Amino acid sequence: YFGFRLTYGAGPLSLAYGYGNSKGNSGNGNVKYNNLAGSFDLGAVKPMAQWAQEKQQSGAKVTGWLIGVTVPLGQGEFRTAYSDYNLEGVNATVNKNDWKKFAIGYGYNLSKRTQIYATYAKVSNDGAATVSVANNGLSAGAASAGGSSTGYEMGIRHAF
Repeated sequence: YFGFRLTYGAGPLSLAYGYGNSKGNSGNGNVKYNNLAGSFDLGAVKPMAQWAQEKQQSGAKVTGWLIGVTVPLGQGEFRTAYSDYNLEGVNATVNKNDWKKFAIGYGYNLSKRTQIYATYAKVSNDGAATVSVANNGLSAGAASAGGSSTGYEMGIRHAF
């Protein structure tokens, strides 16, 4: 695997670009990853957007975009995001095996460096897609073809 990330931040603006190339990835051959993201902190609200693409050597390609927002609320922040993923190439069919994801959550700051958080997410599949809610590669269970999957996440984050 080879990858890099370039970031730029000045005042309320934050931009990032990432690239990765994984060789011999789980029977899919080489896989190339690209993503571009940005956010702008307006104080009362911070909108953000991301575009990402994964291309497999087999010719399959997934392109996705995300829009989201964080809003300061009490001693924490409210978060929500919507994303849409489009499958093309070898594994795609006329049924448009795409999927969409909606997530909503809240993070409560216990201190400047520690936060507890909770998130709810739902994935809705089209056609024969069976994508499920997942976090760091850990699946919450396979969704039925064209069905949906929901998941909950709770935890604590501490910055060292």
